[in-house]
Amino acid sequence: MERMTALLIERFEGRMPPWLAPNQVAVLPVGDRHRDAAERLRADLEACDVRVAIAPDGSLGRRIREARTHRDPYIAVIGDNEVHGGTVDVLVPARGGRSVVDAGVFVAQVVSGIKGRALLPAAF
Repeated sequence: MERMTALLIERFEGRMPPWLAPNQVAVLPVGDRHRDAAERLRADLEACDVRVAIAPDGSLGRRIREARTHRDPYIAVIGDNEVHGGTVDVLVPARGGRSVVDAGVFVAQVVSGIKGRALLPAAF
């Protein structure tokens, strides 16, 4: 088992595919007033058996750095624009991409990638 784990870590350079990552989505509310929207997104993702963590404390830059350090496949940032538009600002560090997508589309793409056992996170 240890050799298999070492092989996977070496093969993926520590950035596990979304279906294998211990934490699949990091949800980062910009401020306290965005926590309700972050909790709704967390509940939607957990209902689909996605492993989610919310990081509400500290500066946004520090929380993004921590999520990148933990090598989370998806980083979802929720601020004023996202709350009013029903969207999510998604960072995908493995692909170097960032985009704003509808929350429902985000959940569907994440679940699709996990269930399909994709090697890279979905591009948005």
